[in-house]
Amino acid sequence: MSRSVVAFHRISLDHVKRLTDDTGIIQHGMGAIPNRKTGYTTDDNARALLVAVQAARQGDASGERLAETYLAFLVYAQGPDGWFHNFFSYDRQPLPEIPSDDCQGRVWWALAQAARHWGGHRHGVVAARLLKDGLACASRLKSPRGWAGTILACTAWLEGPGSHREAAAPLGIDEQAEKALDEAAQRLAARFRAESQRDWYWCEPVMTYDNAMLPFALLRAARHTGSPELRETGTQALAFLNRVTFRHGYFTPIGNRGWYPRGGTPALYDQQALEATATVYACLEAYKLTGETHWKRQADLALRWFLGENSLGIPLYDPSTGGCFDGLGPDGVNTNQGAESTLAWLMAVQALPSRSVAA
Repeated sequence: MSRSVVAFHRISLDHVKRLTDDTGIIQHGMGAIPNRKTGYTTDDNARALLVAVQAARQGDASGERLAETYLAFLVYAQGPDGWFHNFFSYDRQPLPEIPSDDCQGRVWWALAQAARHWGGHRHGVVAARLLKDGLACASRLKSPRGWAGTILACTAWLEGPGSHREAAAPLGIDEQAEKALDEAAQRLAARFRAESQRDWYWCEPVMTYDNAMLPFALLRAARHTGSPELRETGTQALAFLNRVTFRHGYFTPIGNRGWYPRGGTPALYDQQALEATATVYACLEAYKLTGETHWKRQADLALRWFLGENSLGIPLYDPSTGGCFDGLGPDGVNTNQGAESTLAWLMAVQALPSRSVAA
């Protein structure tokens, strides 16, 4: 199959800015136009905070302004018990929802990264306070992706001495983070031990979404703690996942039209952008931990999924807008460009900014 590979020459926040108003980032797009009827999610504003902070670190001044908007959204989304509500209408009212473990971990990760970026600055102190109140809910999380987000948040907070930790020392976050990290890592590793079989090295009976975030978190915990057990579990889990998703020389994530049940066949479509991003993160972490270059090659292949090296040979990154199409189906791309897919693209390319691919 001939593959149409699109080039990118710079990391563009243009579509993120298009989707963002003075409240936060709109959840979905109609084409490249923000679909305000769909309102906001805390999930997307956490991802947007991660992207904006990293953009600021990489020299984009607009990232600072965007990060303030997303942080303000998270202030609004946190309840008095520390839990973050996820879904909000366009008029900023909370919508009925089933509480989401995944959302909590993702928000904590973004807050830890924001606190590190801003250090002792007042914005960093705000992020740290939200994180402290959020981590008070850590024992409530029951899902693998919630535990994974907790690990990523806590390791991000605990890395290095940092002015963010000095400024927040009276809050006692270090102790909270160490405890939450240990509990989440042990729970996630135990779930892998309980669910894995000879031909199925996974922590669930069905592979669903954001899969590579699970081994990514284990590997991140292993690098932080030096635990051989976490390293082995994370490496084996990622190797198993990659045997499923790297086929025919390119990345083929598990589709959401049936997922991948143990003993079954991986669904080919619809493929989602966040799968490629999670794989980039996990493979880069495996490379940092082991030094084995094949992990770096797989990270690069996962990024190239966005650019057209995929099962249909169609790019999902749209250089005319700076956005990303919402998925790859059997008949082509979903031409809407919402927040999740665009932020997933940006997170992936920020992680591998030097991997510009020629057309």
